[in-house]
Amino acid sequence: MSVSILSVLLRFVIAADARLRVVQQRARSAARGEVARQLAFASLFLTVVASALAAESGESKVTSSQETPKATPEVKLEATAKPAKAADFGAGLRGGFSSTDFGNKFVLGEAFAYRDLPWGWHLGKQWYLQTRLQLTAGAVEGYDDVAFDGTVGPELVLSYASFPITLDAGSSPTILSRHTFGERNLGTEFQFTSHVGLEWRVCCHWSLSYRFQHMSNAGLSRDNPGLNSHLFGVVYHF
Repeated sequence: MSVSILSVLLRFVIAADARLRVVQQRARSAARGEVARQLAFASLFLTVVASALAAESGESKVTSSQETPKATPEVKLEATAKPAKAADFGAGLRGGFSSTDFGNKFVLGEAFAYRDLPWGWHLGKQWYLQTRLQLTAGAVEGYDDVAFDGTVGPELVLSYASFPITLDAGSSPTILSRHTFGERNLGTEFQFTSHVGLEWRVCCHWSLSYRFQHMSNAGLSRDNPGLNSHLFGVVYHF
């Protein structure tokens, strides 16, 4: 009786041990399968991410390669293109009075016309220096004497982007029909007129101007008092 019980118990233990081994083996297999699935999922995820990054990098390279040719001509054009500013042709009237203390004021009046010359220079990104030719014809009155005067000569005009005020300066040979005005002697009929001025573009076709000018014979005659004047003008741009 005791032998049979022991035999049954022994068989039960052996069966239980075998069953336990089977369960453990299945558990290990399941664990390995789960790990494999996780690794496969991680690998798939990394593959997708890597593909997306590669595609984005490829698009960036394509975009850069497409944009670069566009940027190159722009730089070249900026470096070699002629100024886009159209040539200015203007005409007008100006008049004023002398500031030199002769004891009697001189009065000046003239008509003028100017035209931009084909030479100009960019001074940085916004500043531009333009050459211009100006012609004037008018009269000078002082001490009850009147003389015709005419000038022709170059100017430099400095502008800033689209700012409506420009600065101009120039020097021109000048012809007078007479050089004596009462008791004042300007020396010779041949003079030089230098000036500096401002011009304000008030609208599309019209400008207002001011200039300070000095007229003298530059030492060609022993008498060379010079004549300084303030002139105000109006300009029409064609």
